[in-house]
Amino acid sequence: NIVRAEAGVDLDSLVLMSVKKGLAGLEELSHIPGSLGGAVWMNAGAFHGEVSDYLISVKILDSKNRVRTLNRYEIDFGYREVPTLSDAVILEAKFRLFKERTKDIIRRRKEIIRKRNRKHPLKYPSAGSVFKRPEGHFVRRLIEEVGLPGKRIGGAQISKKHPGFIVNLGSAKSTDVVKLVKLVREKIYKRFRIKLELEQVIIGQDLQRMLE
Repeated sequence: NIVRAEAGVDLDSLVLMSVKKGLAGLEELSHIPGSLGGAVWMNAGAFHGEVSDYLISVKILDSKNRVRTLNRYEIDFGYREVPTLSDAVILEAKFRLFKERTKDIIRRRKEIIRKRNRKHPLKYPSAGSVFKRPEGHFVRRLIEEVGLPGKRIGGAQISKKHPGFIVNLGSAKSTDVVKLVKLVREKIYKRFRIKLELEQVIIGQDLQRMLE
Protein backbone atom coordinates (compact mmCIF):
# COMPACT_ATOMS: atom_id res chain seq x y z
CA ASN A 1 0.00 0.00 0.00
CA ILE A 2 3.01 2.32 -0.45
CA VAL A 3 2.93 4.57 -3.51
CA ARG A 4 5.92 6.58 -4.73
CA ALA A 5 5.53 9.13 -7.51
CA GLU A 6 7.75 11.74 -9.10
CA ALA A 7 6.86 15.41 -8.99
CA GLY A 8 5.97 15.72 -12.68
CA VAL A 9 3.19 13.14 -12.50
CA ASP A 10 -0.28 14.50 -13.24
CA LEU A 11 -2.11 14.49 -9.90
CA ASP A 12 -5.34 12.99 -11.23
CA SER A 13 -3.38 10.26 -13.03
CA LEU A 14 -1.84 9.33 -9.68
CA VAL A 15 -5.30 9.24 -8.08
CA LEU A 16 -6.71 7.06 -10.87
CA MET A 17 -3.75 4.66 -10.77
CA SER A 18 -4.17 4.26 -7.00
CA VAL A 19 -7.90 3.65 -7.36
CA LYS A 20 -7.37 0.95 -10.00
CA LYS A 21 -4.93 -0.78 -7.63
CA GLY A 22 -7.58 -0.84 -4.89
CA LEU A 23 -5.73 1.78 -2.82
CA ALA A 24 -7.87 4.42 -1.12
CA GLY A 25 -7.03 7.80 0.38
CA LEU A 26 -6.36 10.09 -2.57
CA GLU A 27 -9.75 9.95 -4.30
CA GLU A 28 -10.94 13.27 -2.82
CA LEU A 29 -8.21 14.92 -4.91
CA SER A 30 -9.83 13.67 -8.13
CA HIS A 31 -9.72 16.09 -11.08
CA ILE A 32 -7.58 18.69 -9.31
CA PRO A 33 -5.46 19.99 -12.22
CA GLY A 34 -1.68 20.18 -12.14
CA SER A 35 1.28 18.10 -11.10
CA LEU A 36 1.96 16.19 -7.91
CA GLY A 37 4.90 18.49 -7.18
CA GLY A 38 2.71 21.57 -7.32
CA ALA A 39 0.06 19.89 -5.18
CA VAL A 40 2.60 19.00 -2.48
CA TRP A 41 4.26 22.43 -2.62
CA MET A 42 0.99 24.18 -1.73
CA ASN A 43 -0.83 21.32 0.05
CA ALA A 44 -3.61 21.21 -2.51
CA GLY A 45 -6.93 19.79 -1.46
CA ALA A 46 -10.69 19.66 -1.86
CA PHE A 47 -13.77 18.26 -0.14
CA HIS A 48 -12.07 17.93 3.27
CA GLY A 49 -9.04 16.07 1.84
CA GLU A 50 -5.49 17.35 1.36
CA VAL A 51 -2.47 15.90 -0.43
CA SER A 52 -0.62 15.77 2.91
CA ASP A 53 -3.18 13.48 4.58
CA TYR A 54 -1.50 10.20 3.61
CA LEU A 55 1.99 11.50 2.92
CA ILE A 56 4.99 9.60 4.31
CA SER A 57 7.88 11.64 2.93
CA VAL A 58 8.99 14.12 0.27
CA LYS A 59 12.29 14.07 -1.63
CA ILE A 60 13.52 17.59 -2.40
CA LEU A 61 16.40 19.57 -3.84
CA ASP A 62 17.04 22.22 -1.19
CA SER A 63 18.42 25.76 -1.52
CA LYS A 64 21.97 24.44 -1.07
CA ASN A 65 21.58 22.00 -3.98
CA ARG A 66 21.37 18.99 -1.70
CA VAL A 67 18.97 16.12 -2.40
CA ARG A 68 17.20 15.35 0.87
CA THR A 69 14.25 13.30 2.04
CA LEU A 70 11.95 14.91 4.61
CA ASN A 71 9.56 12.81 6.67
CA ARG A 72 5.98 13.98 7.13
CA TYR A 73 6.58 15.09 10.73
CA GLU A 74 9.44 17.37 9.58
CA ILE A 75 7.19 19.34 7.23
CA ASP A 76 4.93 22.14 8.40
CA PHE A 77 1.79 21.75 6.27
CA GLY A 78 -0.74 24.57 6.47
CA TYR A 79 -3.90 25.56 4.65
CA ARG A 80 -2.77 25.83 1.01
CA GLU A 81 0.79 26.59 2.07
CA VAL A 82 3.86 24.63 3.15
CA PRO A 83 6.46 27.01 4.63
CA THR A 84 9.01 24.20 5.01
CA LEU A 85 9.05 23.63 1.25
CA SER A 86 8.84 27.24 0.07
CA ASP A 87 12.47 27.31 -1.16
CA ALA A 88 12.64 23.67 -2.22
CA VAL A 89 12.29 21.90 -5.55
CA ILE A 90 9.99 18.90 -5.10
CA LEU A 91 11.41 15.73 -6.67
CA GLU A 92 9.05 13.00 -5.50
CA ALA A 93 6.59 12.05 -2.79
CA LYS A 94 5.67 8.84 -1.04
CA PHE A 95 2.24 7.93 0.34
CA ARG A 96 0.84 5.20 2.55
CA LEU A 97 -2.67 4.37 1.34
CA PHE A 98 -5.07 1.66 2.50
CA LYS A 99 -6.67 -1.30 0.81
CA GLU A 100 -10.35 -1.19 -0.07
CA ARG A 101 -12.67 -2.69 -2.65
CA THR A 102 -11.94 -1.03 -5.97
CA LYS A 103 -15.62 -0.59 -6.80
CA ASP A 104 -16.18 1.32 -3.54
CA ILE A 105 -13.29 3.69 -4.24
CA ILE A 106 -14.47 4.21 -7.82
CA ARG A 107 -17.94 5.08 -6.54
CA ARG A 108 -16.48 7.74 -4.21
CA ARG A 109 -14.29 9.11 -7.00
CA LYS A 110 -17.28 9.43 -9.33
CA GLU A 111 -19.23 11.25 -6.63
CA ILE A 112 -16.34 13.67 -6.07
CA ILE A 113 -16.17 14.36 -9.82
CA ARG A 114 -19.96 14.90 -9.94
CA LYS A 115 -19.70 17.43 -7.10
CA ARG A 116 -16.87 19.22 -8.86
CA ASN A 117 -18.77 19.39 -12.14
CA ARG A 118 -21.90 20.59 -10.37
CA LYS A 119 -20.24 23.32 -8.30
CA HIS A 120 -17.26 24.50 -10.32
CA PRO A 121 -17.17 26.52 -13.59
CA LEU A 122 -15.36 23.91 -15.65
CA LYS A 123 -16.69 25.20 -18.97
CA TYR A 124 -13.88 27.78 -19.05
CA PRO A 125 -10.18 27.59 -18.14
CA SER A 126 -9.18 28.84 -14.71
CA ALA A 127 -6.47 28.38 -12.10
CA GLY A 128 -8.99 27.05 -9.60
CA SER A 129 -10.09 28.65 -6.36
CA VAL A 130 -8.58 32.13 -6.04
CA PHE A 131 -8.86 32.91 -2.34
CA LYS A 132 -8.35 31.03 0.91
CA ARG A 133 -11.50 30.61 2.95
CA PRO A 134 -11.51 33.09 5.84
CA GLU A 135 -12.46 31.59 9.18
CA GLY A 136 -16.21 31.55 9.67
CA HIS A 137 -17.02 32.66 6.12
CA PHE A 138 -17.39 31.37 2.56
CA VAL A 139 -15.65 33.42 -0.13
CA ARG A 140 -18.35 32.88 -2.74
CA ARG A 141 -21.01 34.30 -0.41
CA LEU A 142 -18.89 37.34 0.42
CA ILE A 143 -18.39 38.02 -3.29
CA GLU A 144 -22.11 37.62 -3.91
CA GLU A 145 -22.87 40.09 -1.11
CA VAL A 146 -20.79 42.80 -2.82
CA GLY A 147 -22.41 42.10 -6.19
CA LEU A 148 -19.35 40.96 -8.13
CA PRO A 149 -20.37 37.60 -9.71
CA GLY A 150 -20.13 38.05 -13.49
CA LYS A 151 -17.88 41.11 -13.22
CA ARG A 152 -15.55 41.17 -16.21
CA ILE A 153 -12.26 42.91 -16.94
CA GLY A 154 -10.84 42.21 -20.39
CA GLY A 155 -11.09 38.48 -21.03
CA ALA A 156 -11.29 37.53 -17.35
CA GLN A 157 -14.53 37.15 -15.41
CA ILE A 158 -15.57 36.40 -11.85
CA SER A 159 -17.56 33.24 -12.41
CA LYS A 160 -21.32 33.44 -12.04
CA LYS A 161 -21.49 29.73 -11.26
CA HIS A 162 -18.90 29.86 -8.47
CA PRO A 163 -17.63 33.40 -7.70
CA GLY A 164 -14.58 31.97 -5.93
CA PHE A 165 -13.16 31.29 -9.42
CA ILE A 166 -11.90 33.75 -12.01
CA VAL A 167 -12.33 32.23 -15.48
CA ASN A 168 -10.73 32.94 -18.82
CA LEU A 169 -13.42 33.67 -21.40
CA GLY A 170 -10.87 33.24 -24.18
CA SER A 171 -8.56 36.24 -24.21
CA ALA A 172 -7.75 36.93 -20.56
CA LYS A 173 -4.38 38.44 -19.66
CA SER A 174 -2.68 38.00 -16.31
CA THR A 175 -3.26 41.71 -15.65
CA ASP A 176 -7.02 41.23 -16.16
CA VAL A 177 -7.07 38.49 -13.53
CA VAL A 178 -5.00 40.47 -11.04
CA LYS A 179 -7.22 43.54 -11.47
CA LEU A 180 -10.25 41.41 -10.59
CA VAL A 181 -8.41 39.95 -7.59
CA LYS A 182 -7.64 43.46 -6.35
CA LEU A 183 -11.23 44.60 -6.91
CA VAL A 184 -12.65 41.68 -4.91
CA ARG A 185 -10.25 42.22 -2.03
CA GLU A 186 -10.97 45.95 -1.87
CA LYS A 187 -14.75 45.56 -2.00
CA ILE A 188 -14.85 42.84 0.64
CA TYR A 189 -12.49 44.66 2.99
CA LYS A 190 -14.52 47.86 2.65
CA ARG A 191 -17.80 46.05 3.35
CA PHE A 192 -16.77 43.40 5.90
CA ARG A 193 -13.28 44.40 7.09
CA ILE A 194 -12.05 40.96 6.00
CA LYS A 195 -8.65 40.68 4.30
CA LEU A 196 -8.83 37.88 1.77
CA GLU A 197 -5.63 35.86 1.34
CA LEU A 198 -4.71 34.41 -2.01
CA GLU A 199 -4.75 30.67 -2.48
CA GLN A 200 -3.15 31.10 -5.88
CA VAL A 201 0.48 32.19 -6.30
CA ILE A 202 1.12 35.39 -8.25
CA ILE A 203 4.39 35.14 -10.20
CA GLY A 204 6.14 38.30 -11.35
CA GLN A 205 7.02 41.49 -9.49
CA ASP A 206 4.94 43.70 -11.78
CA LEU A 207 1.79 41.67 -11.05
CA GLN A 208 2.58 41.55 -7.34
CA ARG A 209 2.96 45.35 -7.26
CA MET A 210 -0.50 45.68 -8.79
CA LEU A 211 -1.96 44.13 -5.64
CA GLU A 212 -0.19 46.51 -3.26
